[in-house]
Amino acid sequence: MTYIKLGLRNILKHRRRSIMTILAVALGYAAINLFYGYIHSVYGGLADQAIRGERLGHLTIMKRGLLLGGKLEPEKYLLSKQQLERITALALQDPAVQLVTPRLAVSGIISNGKVSTIFIGEGMVPKDLATLRGDFRPDRGGVLDPKQPNTAAFASDLAEMLGLARGATAVAITSTVEGLTIR
Repeated sequence: MTYIKLGLRNILKHRRRSIMTILAVALGYAAINLFYGYIHSVYGGLADQAIRGERLGHLTIMKRGLLLGGKLEPEKYLLSKQQLERITALALQDPAVQLVTPRLAVSGIISNGKVSTIFIGEGMVPKDLATLRGDFRPDRGGVLDPKQPNTAAFASDLAEMLGLARGATAVAITSTVEGLTIR
């Protein structure tokens, strides 16, 4: 008697146990596939949020040491105009590169004239921001108008804290490379 014949006889003899075993294997397989789909969707969403929502792009270029020493001496880690032009020219030689744009992180104090609080922000080219963002989450605010270069977009919580409505005026104070403050 072969092992296959013996196995088939055992399956037919214990039908309920065999059906339960097959169901357990099928449910386990289905659960693994559902979990894989969920994880795949989560990682896809995180990538989309990082690239389009947070506007980090696929590649960020910075000077070596920025993450360690950039908090205390940020001026040492700024890219010069010549360096930016050279990096942009090199990057745009690759046909897969669609956009190269500078970003500048800033922090300081913001006030509506009555209440002040600290802020963390970033400066970006509005036209490039629109390209990066595309149609990602159009229900969210934070859209800059390229025709108005001296404006800013605030997070909804910060705007609410300061009582700022769309089109309102606020004063932002931060340090410049020379150590001066700007408004």
